[in-house]
Amino acid sequence: MMDLKSSSALIGVLALTGSPLSAGLVLDDFSGGLDAWTATVILDVNGGASNTSAFQVNDSNQLEVNTTVYDGIEQFAFIRSGATLDVGEEAQLDMGIPISGNRNLGLYVGNSEPTAGTRENYITMYAESTTSRVSSRGFDGATEYNNPNLDGFDALTLFIARPTEDTFEAGYYSETERIIVTTRTPFVANAAQSVGIYADIRSEGILGAIDTFRIIDPLAPPGDTEIVITGFAKSNAGQYVITFTGPGNQTFLVKKSSNLQDDFTTVAETEAEVITDAEGNGQAILTIPEEGLPGEFYRVESSP
Repeated sequence: MMDLKSSSALIGVLALTGSPLSAGLVLDDFSGGLDAWTATVILDVNGGASNTSAFQVNDSNQLEVNTTVYDGIEQFAFIRSGATLDVGEEAQLDMGIPISGNRNLGLYVGNSEPTAGTRENYITMYAESTTSRVSSRGFDGATEYNNPNLDGFDALTLFIARPTEDTFEAGYYSETERIIVTTRTPFVANAAQSVGIYADIRSEGILGAIDTFRIIDPLAPPGDTEIVITGFAKSNAGQYVITFTGPGNQTFLVKKSSNLQDDFTTVAETEAEVITDAEGNGQAILTIPEEGLPGEFYRVESSP
């Protein structure tokens, strides 16, 4: 068995409770409510009265925005407490595309805590509900970025990555590809200390919905670690899918802990063992715990 700190990949980002770890990596599947989230209206076009809008969790544990009174265009930064985007990390959203409602919903990465009525120093990557397009906007300081977009009919996950201190990649994952829509190199530094959801409201009704928000570190080089987590998603079949890389044609074990204090134990035998292909790619498919059970942390380690 390999030592956790040096040669196994701890997937702390998979905590079902959404609690941030010391490394700043988080996951939220919204099953625990929205107490860790704060909404700020960064644009109110009408300026006087405001919409009546609320972020809420639907019966399928998906995040959506419900606008019951519409007064004019409003844009929100909905920020997850404890979420930052450090160099080598990637923020991701799992969501069906095209989305319902009107108009845009996606990721937000900002320099610092957003200020009401101020659009400044942030990057977005979002899906448009009126088409199947995925797009990126935002502001470099107070200067608005351009608005590149692609047809995202096959998009399953949106992402904003930070491969270097001053570089951000915005794009999406299909079933087979990671597609970069744009690369941002801000002139005004974006420290990425405020990460969450971006919403653009342009009518009454439900805008959404988002299955999972997470920050992972797939861009980190292996170094002295043999296993690197490259992705995590909830499948259409209602299972968690962990993808990772390691030495080719070797067996790995998936283990879990409910609190990171007790020992990690092997998941169900039918799911525990994963064999990488010749190129070192592995995929573990796990049953999602029933509601009401404690949150779980997962890790992948070499089989003894």
